[in-house]
Amino acid sequence: MLKQPKNTKRLFIGFRFNELFDAPFNEILNRLKVRGFANITKRQNLHITLAFLGNIDLNEVEVVIEKLKVFPFKDYHPKFEFKELKVKTNNKKVMLWATFSPNGSAIKLHEAIHQYLNIKPDHKFVPHITFCRARKDQTVLNKNQFQDIKLIDYTPEKTTLYESNNTKKGAQYTPLLSIVNLA
Repeated sequence: MLKQPKNTKRLFIGFRFNELFDAPFNEILNRLKVRGFANITKRQNLHITLAFLGNIDLNEVEVVIEKLKVFPFKDYHPKFEFKELKVKTNNKKVMLWATFSPNGSAIKLHEAIHQYLNIKPDHKFVPHITFCRARKDQTVLNKNQFQDIKLIDYTPEKTTLYESNNTKKGAQYTPLLSIVNLA
């Protein structure tokens, strides 16, 4: 579990999926559960992250919210083309990801958000969904077990500002602001 500095909220901007994704998402999550994987992402937490804002001082959170309320989201038409299911590993964790290729508008929106909020991105923009995280030394995760599940391309209808909290039961994402003007 990551330590979060006191008097901050860990924020990111992302897109939730509509009901067209329920069947394939539920199938992936059920297969993970049947295989005994821990730290499976809850269906309501599945999202594509557009911009990670980081740990924002509590005094600045309302400023971020107010700025996003007037950001010209309607000028962008992000679309994400499903690329592949992928097993991603780092030094301690293994994750099942669905990766997406963003169109030019999604890339421009990602860059514009960071510039508008004056927050430097701390990572390369890789649109993805994380289905599970598990300890690498205890888990054998094979993406081929999910290859028959096909995901569709995605054009989000709204964008959401989330607060991320790491808990003993995994990450919890709380929506702080939703804007329905991306269609």
